Amino acid sequence: VVGTSLMTLLARFMDVPNWAPVLGAMVGLGVGIDYALFIISRHRHYLAEGETVPASAARALATAGQPVVFAGGIVVVSVLGLAVAGVPFMTAGGIALALMVAVMVAVSVTLLPALLGLSGHAITRFGFRRSGHEDSVRWSRWITHVTRFSWAYGIAVVALLVALAAPMLSLRPGIPDDGTLPTSRTERQAYDLVAQGFGPGRNGPFVVAIDTASDTSAVPRLVDALRRDRGVASVAEPSPASPTGVVTVVAFPTTGPQYEATRDT
Repeated sequence: VVGTSLMTLLARFMDVPNWAPVLGAMVGLGVGIDYALFIISRHRHYLAEGETVPASAARALATAGQPVVFAGGIVVVSVLGLAVAGVPFMTAGGIALALMVAVMVAVSVTLLPALLGLSGHAITRFGFRRSGHEDSVRWSRWITHVTRFSWAYGIAVVALLVALAAPMLSLRPGIPDDGTLPTSRTERQAYDLVAQGFGPGRNGPFVVAIDTASDTSAVPRLVDALRRDRGVASVAEPSPASPTGVVTVVAFPTTGPQYEATRDT
């Protein structure tokens, strides 16, 4: 509720896409439950060892709270990476999601310990399944092996992550169109028919807005320049000027919406 309300406040300063609160609620619930369970499991463990409720909550926050803040910070930085795409609505969505995650981290280290104190020992009323002795031994052996060869594992994992991230170097942001749908879909079939009958650019026209308030002669010059451009197949007649003096011209490129040449044009 707090995160969604902050998105409303954020919308006073920038355009926030309408999907941001929905996706933010999904992400917020995911990380919030994850962080809360991490701290609660530590709290129950310390209670089982005989700690008092305040001491157990303090130890749980001291040991599990720091990883929660660190993990939440990484999520915030990662989501803000959407700004690199250069698409304004994705940037705004990333900021909104980062705000939601930051709220969940703050709640995990403030409201949650207070609720742990209010719940007392009642939080141990539900079943708490402990891992068996064989599982503990197996994990202990694995951790010992990894820490013994920490450099080898560190280098191997970093190399794997770099290899998995390598395709990002060729990432080209864009807006999906019906040409990305399966050929069995009627929308894709209509897309292909339009491209075959009128050229691929018909599926991705350019709408050019011209402000004629200071220079009414700009329209014919711009239309002529568009028609001479090698990346433009045809140009429609300009629309009549609006009361604000804005004229719109629709130009059809020679290539489809997803082509790099279209973006260059």
